[in-house]
Amino acid sequence: MKKFIRTSGLLIGALFLFSACAHLTSNPASKESLTRSVEKVWNAKLNGDWGVVYDMTANKYKNQVNKTAFLKRANITVKDYAIKDIKILDPGKRAISVVEYKISHAGYEFPVKNYKEEWLWEEGAWRLNLLPTVSSPIIEQKSRQQ
Repeated sequence: MKKFIRTSGLLIGALFLFSACAHLTSNPASKESLTRSVEKVWNAKLNGDWGVVYDMTANKYKNQVNKTAFLKRANITVKDYAIKDIKILDPGKRAISVVEYKISHAGYEFPVKNYKEEWLWEEGAWRLNLLPTVSSPIIEQKSRQQ
């Protein structure tokens, strides 16, 4: 009887050990994880849930723009979107998504094609980088003027 209890205890312990480590076999920074994050942000935009969009932005952006200010500026109506491409450029660090979408403003619809978004891997999740990048035309123009 003691042998049965000991064996059962060891089997149950091993089961807990394997189930606790199961998450280690999947890659949280994978393309699938990134795709889910991109879909979550764009579904939130489609539903006008800009708080979710803000919550999924990169920390550098959140340090510069508070949530209240972000929500005040989030005044576009997204009518539709399609994810065209997702590429991980630097595994576990940086990725790009390409999205086409339609917005509505003042009774008119405006299509946007090949919109590129940068995603950064931070604190165990993909985060949307809303800060301008070095290749931004606005930054390039400012640096030429100086």
